[in-house]
Amino acid sequence: TSYTVFRAEAGLFREYRRRSSIFLFGWTEAFRYRLLHPLQRVYYLGMLVHPSMYRLMRNYFPEIYPSYKHETPEAIRHFMSDLADCFKVKAVNDNNRLIRQVGWVTLDSKEEVEYWQRSNQPDVQLFLRQNPGYRDGHGLVMLVPLTLANMLSALWLYGKVKISRR
Repeated sequence: TSYTVFRAEAGLFREYRRRSSIFLFGWTEAFRYRLLHPLQRVYYLGMLVHPSMYRLMRNYFPEIYPSYKHETPEAIRHFMSDLADCFKVKAVNDNNRLIRQVGWVTLDSKEEVEYWQRSNQPDVQLFLRQNPGYRDGHGLVMLVPLTLANMLSALWLYGKVKISRR
């Protein structure tokens, strides 16, 4: 079985978050590929070092792993770990191979760290539980199946958010 994996990492200062500019760029590139290869399985693989990026992806894509809404099936966990290995990003420890040492760190201030720790959002709490060492450059492996349904749903939700902010 063949598949394609998109992998990208980006860091944003707090004042640039909530604009979703990275989302639209990535979505457009993945959608173009998806249309040209309709029968191929396509995924986005991220190794996220900040709760804001996990939350962005979780807000738009209904199917994402890991998710606070459902347990990640063991076969998908293995697939995620194997993909991360293909990119030669070392696991922080063998107890949880979905936490990787990505090589860069977030620049959150003490106040920003406290902001995220106080959040009652289930997606943020999941990220913090899964990746408590994110400030040390630990990335949470995240997988998004780029199915047509998942991508169109994400675009619909993105549009709703953009309209509601105007």
